[in-house]
Amino acid sequence: MAIEVCWHDDGKHIFLWRFIGDWTIDEFSQANKQYRTMLPDTPTHLIIDIWDSKKLPVDVVSLVFIIKAIAAGMQKEQGRIVLVGEGRMLRIALETVQRFYKQAENSFLMADSIEKAATLLS
Repeated sequence: MAIEVCWHDDGKHIFLWRFIGDWTIDEFSQANKQYRTMLPDTPTHLIIDIWDSKKLPVDVVSLVFIIKAIAAGMQKEQGRIVLVGEGRMLRIALETVQRFYKQAENSFLMADSIEKAATLLS
């Protein structure tokens, strides 16, 4: 699968989504199901890494939907979400989510590496 979902830390406080190479919406749906079964009953932070994704197979509206779908699996007392990657489309998607979901306004951050994302969450 071109999407990996796993814990970033041993304490299970930070969950990691990695989008690698080419991926499809079907692969996203499968990964989202796996992610939801792994989540604990306690709040978690989330890193969404698209740095190694060759391309996004979606438009900005679909990317916003994907980010929202991932965030929806988190607890109401969720931690923050850090998007790892670069590019104008990612920044537009993040700004769109923040604009339309005011409750998430301070929950989303951007970083240029998983290590920097983890630092932001610690």
